[in-house]
This record gives sequence, C-alpha cells and structure tokens, in this order.
Amino acid sequence: MRGTAEPTGGSSAVLTVPNLISAARIALIPVFVALIVDPDTTLAGILLFGLVVATDWVDGTIARRTGQVSELGKILDPVADRLAIAAGLIALMVRDVFPIWAGLLILVRDALKWPLCTFCTGTGTSEGGRPCSMCGGGGFEVLCHDPDPSESRP
Repeated sequence: MRGTAEPTGGSSAVLTVPNLISAARIALIPVFVALIVDPDTTLAGILLFGLVVATDWVDGTIARRTGQVSELGKILDPVADRLAIAAGLIALMVRDVFPIWAGLLILVRDALKWPLCTFCTGTGTSEGGRPCSMCGGGGFEVLCHDPDPSESRP
C-alpha cells in the first residue's frame, strides 16, 4: 500500500490480529456454505460469503500498518482467500445459481495457478511477498510475477 512501510520479511508470531482474522474467515466457510445451500437462508449465506471475501484486504492492511506481517499470515491469508472462493462457488453451483461451467473454469484456473506460482517463486507468492496473480489474459511470466503497483511503468 502507498504510504505504508512493508516489511521485507515476516515474523514467527502466530497469535496476531491479522492471523486471527484469517482464521475466522476460514472458520466461517462452513457457515456460509450451509446457509447458501439451504433455500430458506441463501440470502444470509451470500451476504456472509460477501463479508468473508470482502474482508480479504483487512488482514493484510492491518498486518502491514501494525508491523504484524508473519510467516504464518503469508500462507494463511491466500489459503483463506482460495478456500472461501472455492467453497462459495461450489455452494452457488449446488444451488444452481451459478453456471457449473463457469465455476469449474474458475476452480481449475485457481487449482493450476497455485502450483505454478510455487514452482516459479518457491513460496506461492510473488517476489514482493504478495500472492501471485493472473493479470488479464496473462502468460506464465505474468502469473508468476506480481509487480509492485507503485513501481513506475514504461
């Protein structure tokens, strides 16, 4: 983020606020899945799913601004993201409110993306420590390198 100092490494701390937020996001996955698949509580499930996904930026922002970036958090945050998205998509496909072909396309892309990023960087994150991202149509190099958005572009 602009205006915040990002530590180059991570601490070995486990019980940090960002890690607790990521753990809570993971713990809420079965709750929103159960709510989504029940026709009587689908709306509540979708709202909770939205909240879990929307809080993705919260743990990272808190970690960077408070100096609580940890090695566990570098793993826990992207795992929480991918699990929440996958579980939400599957629940929506089960309810037949999201096209199966589109959900499978997203799930397969994510399933392939993680090992490729791990192969490329050895960590599943870009060189800057952020999760690898697929930008637009992207190729292998774009998949494995997530440049700092504050860097100037040619």
